[in-house]
Amino acid sequence: MNALAPISTFAPASAIVDRAALARAAEIVALVVESRNTYPILGNVRLRGDGGTMFLTGTDLDIMVDVAVPATADAALDYTVPAAMLKAILKGAPKASTL
Repeated sequence: MNALAPISTFAPASAIVDRAALARAAEIVALVVESRNTYPILGNVRLRGDGGTMFLTGTDLDIMVDVAVPATADAALDYTVPAAMLKAILKGAPKASTL
């Protein structure tokens, strides 16, 4: 009996980013991403961090958009999220208050 290779552990990641900048980037990427597609993954936006920047990437296999947003984002940040869900979360997120 062959043993299956272990699944790598989930690496939590975090990011601190301006909500307005992230919402604008999500709107731009969502213009390319189609929610109804033959391949469900094409309805997602890729969120990727590299320390000082968060990248949002979307494609429909003909066009790819990659938007950079200034952020404090872990290099371990590399996830996909449905574009519609990301836009809904950002729409409902509270605006930052100033002191």
